Amino acid sequence: GTDTYTILWGGLRTSTHLDSSEQKGEAERRALGVEGSGVADMETGRVSSHHREEHRLSELRIVLLGWSRSGKSSAGNTILGREEFESGIRTAQCVKRQGEVAGRQVTVVDTPGWWSTSSVEDTRELDKQELVRSVSLCPPGPYALFLVIDVSSSFTESH
Repeated sequence: GTDTYTILWGGLRTSTHLDSSEQKGEAERRALGVEGSGVADMETGRVSSHHREEHRLSELRIVLLGWSRSGKSSAGNTILGREEFESGIRTAQCVKRQGEVAGRQVTVVDTPGWWSTSSVEDTRELDKQELVRSVSLCPPGPYALFLVIDVSSSFTESH
């Protein structure tokens, strides 16, 4: 039978349809950018080949996006494992924080949110500029854009 196998690596998710467990290992290696055979440890982010080489992403750059008051700052604190972003107030400008997580340098950029009741056209120009600026705060660019959604919010056609 065919299984759907999801790989979560540094916040990036890849889904692959597989026919056997052998292909599962190959899908992990492809997702990690490693050629040839070997074993991927998804918890540590290390890939060991039969030649005893190890490959590891040494850094991770993340930009947090979402509505105002959706919990972006709290999500950033959770990712970094400590209180780096001020929660409970509106983020007016992008805020960049860095730290080491599981031996990896992690950069998180918190962005101003957009109002859930406003369309893109109605979003303040300053907020739009800050969203664009967020990419420049983690050169050469983010590995991942995380869309933070408050699970208690409702979704309508306009959202």
